[in-house]
Amino acid sequence: MDNKDSRKDFFENLQPLEGEFSKSFDEEEESLIEKGLKEVTERYEADEEIDQGGMKVILKSTDRKTLRNVARAKLKDSTPKNRERFISEARLTAYLEHPNIVPVYDLDYENNELFFTMKLIEGENLDDLIKSLKEDPERCSFAERIQIFLKICDAIAFAHDKGIVHLDLKPANINLGKFGEVTVCDWGLAKVIADEEEFDTQNLDPQIYNDVTLDGFIKGTPGYLAPEQIKDEFGVKDEKTDIYALGGILYSLLTLKAPITIKDLKQNLKQTVEGKIEDPLQINKNIPAGLAAVAMKALSVKKDDRYTNIIELRSEINRWLNGFVTDAEEGGFGKALLFFFKRHKLVCSFILLILVLSVFFSVRLINEQRRAIEAQKLYLKVKEKSRIDNLRSVPHLMVLTHMAINNLSFDQALEYINMANEKDPLDKEVWSLKGKIHFIRQEYKEAKIAFSHCRNEGRAVWIYPLLDKYIRIKGSKPLLSLAEMAELIKDIEDRSYSNHLCAYASMSSLDLEYSVKTAFLALKHIRFNRKVLDWHYSYEIKDGKVAVDLSNHPELSDIRALSYLPINKLNISNTNIEDREFMLSFPLEELDISNTKIYNPRAFLKIKTLNQLTIAENQFPTINLPKKRLKIKK
Repeated sequence: MDNKDSRKDFFENLQPLEGEFSKSFDEEEESLIEKGLKEVTERYEADEEIDQGGMKVILKSTDRKTLRNVARAKLKDSTPKNRERFISEARLTAYLEHPNIVPVYDLDYENNELFFTMKLIEGENLDDLIKSLKEDPERCSFAERIQIFLKICDAIAFAHDKGIVHLDLKPANINLGKFGEVTVCDWGLAKVIADEEEFDTQNLDPQIYNDVTLDGFIKGTPGYLAPEQIKDEFGVKDEKTDIYALGGILYSLLTLKAPITIKDLKQNLKQTVEGKIEDPLQINKNIPAGLAAVAMKALSVKKDDRYTNIIELRSEINRWLNGFVTDAEEGGFGKALLFFFKRHKLVCSFILLILVLSVFFSVRLINEQRRAIEAQKLYLKVKEKSRIDNLRSVPHLMVLTHMAINNLSFDQALEYINMANEKDPLDKEVWSLKGKIHFIRQEYKEAKIAFSHCRNEGRAVWIYPLLDKYIRIKGSKPLLSLAEMAELIKDIEDRSYSNHLCAYASMSSLDLEYSVKTAFLALKHIRFNRKVLDWHYSYEIKDGKVAVDLSNHPELSDIRALSYLPINKLNISNTNIEDREFMLSFPLEELDISNTKIYNPRAFLKIKTLNQLTIAENQFPTINLPKKRLKIKK
């Protein structure tokens, strides 16, 4: 055999041997991972105490098996009764799987200590926010407060539908995450109100759990306690007890104080059962009367005078948002006219004059029945006029303006703020918000005029000095160039305007390439993405659609800056992204969410254009997903 044949045989034999080496190394690497998992003896490693209540303490801990941070609850005093209540709280909370209710991960013993773990929510609670608003009212707009309240209502409506009432709702038990999450926590006093036959789980016996949580003592927080939680004569504790507490939370969001603030416990409880709660309009006359009436109705002493359920309470809030008089505010024909007259004296004086003249001539020309019909018609006109004027009131227009900005509807926002400015040309906050909108829309001359009315207040202090520079840079161009946009974002430093600035520029441009680059510019300046040091994304534009690859950015958390692009292919694998809602509006054909923090992919499968959804193997072990259109990445 010559040397050439020998070399050929050697390489042919070496190839399978190389495969065995590779296989051996892979098996060794896998065994090391498994070995490390098996060596974990104490699963949770506590880092620091983050909160505590009457019965338990909350620690920020590291789950050494899954390598994620969790909130771990432990008992302060491990008596038999406390242990029963502790287990009850964990199981009831775990039963309520909802985006606005804190999820429970684990319930167990470690070193003979009872504990349960929950999702770690980094942020503050609603009580902290309300206290901070007393010093800085601009920190959270009125529109944002109403949205927080509606999310709380969503969580409690879900719990009621499952047959559970909370019984300890208060601002301190509402957590606000840094990504806008609103989470209802601390279900330690929760009660099962469904019958055993109606309750849809065999693991939670209403008789057992109610014995643990309701033993005849007053439990809850003074100021938000319903009368029936103090005296049995007011009735049983049920859904309307939570509605009372929700009224208290709405009251606090409106007035920045609890419904009853007296510190003496006995006097506090006495005022609660007597219904001695100060009218929110007496605290702040600028509060919308409709919402003040909603809060006071929910805080009624008699249960029959409150809202029947959460859906009815939510609908009242939506009536106000849509410009209608709330049922709580209305209370009949006379009361509707009275509230309307207080808010719009000039208009009502004119209407009253018409009413007097109409009645005068009606007495002479028509009978009693005809007069009643005319009065009813006039009432309907007054009611419609009230609705229109509500829509045009300055506080309401400010709320609608903030909502339009958050929804990236900048034309609508400008329309609302111009209406508010016409209504009250002396309101400096209106001028400031008007200047902000013009600044976002690159209308720098108009922004300078607006901010000149409030140069030493709020956002005008830092925006006003920039305007002359960008009036000169933009000139007669329709939009700033990409380089000029980058300079503008650098000039505004750490302020949270970059997303809105880039969103407007991206949406206003007819050049899709410019829109994409501007959107990525915003992406880099979102504060939640500042930990990303190595940006290595790619994109491709074809047939008016965009394919985007953002994979392998472990610190990437927020891609909402891309929400106004026509993205048909998106790869966000191996990222820290967990918000899925805005992606549902994309015209997606292919989506890779493998190894992300998205908790449930089912909603994506409802996108009609989606042909392929890629997930990691064992990424969603408890969710049954249809195999069609699904790709498993190993």
